[in-house]
Amino acid sequence: MLGAILKEHQASRDCRKALVSRKKHAMSKAMDELVVTLFQKIDDNVEKAYNNQRRLNAEIKKLHEKTQVYKRQLEGWLKLADELSKTLKELGDVENWASRMERDAFLLDGCLRLFLTHGSSNQATSGRKETFVSQDAPLIR
Repeated sequence: MLGAILKEHQASRDCRKALVSRKKHAMSKAMDELVVTLFQKIDDNVEKAYNNQRRLNAEIKKLHEKTQVYKRQLEGWLKLADELSKTLKELGDVENWASRMERDAFLLDGCLRLFLTHGSSNQATSGRKETFVSQDAPLIR
């Protein structure tokens, strides 16, 4: 009877060991699958992030190149605007000079006419020959 109880106990212990061993093996297999699945998911996310970063870097490079093109174009426009401004300023200076010259010419014309008209009346009293100057006649001969 003791031998039978011992055999029964050993059989039940072997059965539990086998059950524990199967459960350990199943748990180990499940853990391996979980780790593989998690790493695949992490790798997928890392790959997406890497691809997004590469795409963003490419877009940044293109935008930088376009910005440089626009910068050069803007610099050209600014140079043209400066040249136009300088030319307009010079033109304004020429117009100012021309208006001053015209004003000075009218002033000289008026002075000469005044001198010739008053000078001719003074010459008549002093016995000199009188000269008639027409208002339309040019003074420079």
